[in-house]
Amino acid sequence: MSDECLKRAFDKQGIYSLTVPTGGGKTFASLRYALQHAKQYKLDKIIYIIPFTSIIEQNLKWSSYIGHSFIVKPVPSF
Repeated sequence: MSDECLKRAFDKQGIYSLTVPTGGGKTFASLRYALQHAKQYKLDKIIYIIPFTSIIEQNLKWSSYIGHSFIVKPVPSF
């Protein structure tokens, strides 16, 4: 599934959805997609909205594996 997301990073810009059961690797696959898509279209930012920072922290360890680093800026909830 993650490899398929990576392939789709070369598709035109748009709004996409990803439906996978809990534990299926959605966060990693979608971040991988987003990073490649940003590179493909020379975008300088990715805004990734997620309800729990712990989810993103679990995936930060993979950033070096896929050749990227992240700057995480938590936004207070309202």
